[in-house]
Amino acid sequence: MVIIYSILHMLVDGMCALAMLGGLSGDYVRNYDGNNGIVSIFLAYNFCAFVLQFPIGIVIDGLIIKRNNNRSLSAMIPFLSVLMGIILTITGAFLSPVVLGIGNALFHAGGGVGTIKEDNRRHHKGADLGIFVAPGALGLFLGGVLGRECNSHYTIICIVTGVIMLILAGILYVMTHEVTIAGLTPESAWSLDIYDIIMITGCFFVVVLRSYLGLGITMEWKTTVYLSLAGVLAVVAGKMTGGILSAVFGMRPVVTVSLIVSTAGFLLSSNAFVGIIALFAFNMTMPVTLYILVRRFPQLSGFFFGLLTMALFVGYLPVYFDMNIPVPDNVTGAVISVLSMIILLIVTRKRRVVV
Repeated sequence: MVIIYSILHMLVDGMCALAMLGGLSGDYVRNYDGNNGIVSIFLAYNFCAFVLQFPIGIVIDGLIIKRNNNRSLSAMIPFLSVLMGIILTITGAFLSPVVLGIGNALFHAGGGVGTIKEDNRRHHKGADLGIFVAPGALGLFLGGVLGRECNSHYTIICIVTGVIMLILAGILYVMTHEVTIAGLTPESAWSLDIYDIIMITGCFFVVVLRSYLGLGITMEWKTTVYLSLAGVLAVVAGKMTGGILSAVFGMRPVVTVSLIVSTAGFLLSSNAFVGIIALFAFNMTMPVTLYILVRRFPQLSGFFFGLLTMALFVGYLPVYFDMNIPVPDNVTGAVISVLSMIILLIVTRKRRVVV
């Protein structure tokens, strides 16, 4: 099931990038004021795609808890969000960046919750989270390339991709229909102490930093499409590997080693090979950040998936408003790696027992 979610993740993000860079943006340039039109639709799309995952995730959590007396139906709720997201994504690719963004949000919220529930059911300790989140970066890259180079075939590509997604959704329905999830009770859904507040705040801030790093710094060696693809594949592989290794060896060792490596790598990232290693190591902590929260609050997986996605949007805003830090990019990458390591080591420490 997680593999289907992951393939769909790549296709949905790919179609969104294709639409924003190859289809819808052209319409807005013609109808609005040049670059201002492009900028405005990207802000609108990103707001819908990222921020709306938070309320959608809350609704999914509430519906699952409310339908606890029918566990089979509860298992179908994330799938229904995924299905609506796919349909709106396909529709939005021809219609509007807002519809496209809402479709993206519905898919990610449903797919994220579905993956988390499956990971818990199979006791994979967060390994599935890395597998699910990783292909999105590849989809964005491939969709962006197609959007820039294949405008004349835009409609055909969107139709074929949409058909594939609907077929995969049908397979996912069959797989989901046979799954039940563990019972949840409203009373156990939310209970905070000071350590929880520190943990939630820390994870949110780390994701803001990660978003800013991914969008706000430039690797000088990305001069060809092949080197850019190598960088994207390093991001994908890092997310997958981080989730798997943290499930095997624990979160703190993975956080420590990966972010020490990424700190050194970013300082020397003018070299392409070292820069690729830095991207790989830095992204190993992405599934860890999410798993820290959903392990503590399994009943609120949609809430926290959406919360951290909203953090991605917050990290995007300085780049959108051209407020980049006036520091060399390699130093910025190293500093963010160190800060992320310190925060994650704090929030993953053993909880104090209060008697």
